Amino acid sequence: MSATGEIIRRVIDHWLLGGVTLVGGLYGLVAIIRHPAGLAADVTRPAGWWPFDLPSWRALVRIAPVGAAEGVVWGAWFIAEGLPDSGPVDAVEAVLQVLMLAALTALLAVALFNRPRILVSPPLRALPGAIEEWRSRDAG
Repeated sequence: MSATGEIIRRVIDHWLLGGVTLVGGLYGLVAIIRHPAGLAADVTRPAGWWPFDLPSWRALVRIAPVGAAEGVVWGAWFIAEGLPDSGPVDAVEAVLQVLMLAALTALLAVALFNRPRILVSPPLRALPGAIEEWRSRDAG
């Protein structure tokens, strides 16, 4: 690949994608902070465009705050990846990768088990996790 092609790829991969992800995550966090009740708008039935079942829809709604935070971390990581290699940049990248792994683990825990409750919007904390809903549906 030519030097110009490499620069263009780096700008698109790291700066543009990272910037969009970072801005999207920040927008999501601001929206959640300003309108936390909006997260519980309607968890009794999935949106019309949602192709999966109700437990999956509820899981998606529950993970919105953690997903927005993960978007911020991913965006920051993409941008850090575009910076020239150095000791401090490598340290920041390592910290961001650990945060990404922690956020992914939290996403799965919130979606499947609705735990830890502190990461779930207060109106949604009483809901069962997706696994519990699937088990009760299969048993009943």
